Amino acid sequence: DLNKCLSKTDKQFSNHSELITIKDRFSEIIRYKNTDHLLLFHYSRIFKALKDTPNELVYLKKADSAKNNSPRIKLALAIKYFHNNDYIDALPYFEYLIDNKYNNPTISNKKFSFTVTKLYFLCLIYQGEFDKILEKTAHWKDEEFWTGLIGVSRATALKRKIEYKYS
Repeated sequence: DLNKCLSKTDKQFSNHSELITIKDRFSEIIRYKNTDHLLLFHYSRIFKALKDTPNELVYLKKADSAKNNSPRIKLALAIKYFHNNDYIDALPYFEYLIDNKYNNPTISNKKFSFTVTKLYFLCLIYQGEFDKILEKTAHWKDEEFWTGLIGVSRATALKRKIEYKYS
């Protein structure tokens, strides 16, 4: 029910009644199983579809607390913070994922690892952490995966660092 409901586009929802019904069902279940990380994670997805960001974050954090090493939940939190322009809060989640090698497509998958790598460097760029990017990308040509993306991030950091120095 949930995946079917969440796969619909906004235009297919007349008044969110399906989402509200599913949210109510989840709410009942969560009363009894409030430490199930997957249940909490999927409940947050309902709030995301309802565009209720505060509750989405509440339940993502609860899911993360229930299972603190879930890369899926960590990435969901990082992306939510990133899209809210809250790069400072997103960064520790991206760093956790990179430290645990989830930027490697053989450990996670291609889409997951690309997202982790791309958004991590964008977080650093948006925060003006150009020296940190230059340090982390010093050997970008030797990287096993995403060399183009890492090289572009390095070039962007160099360009912006020079622009800020001479502006």
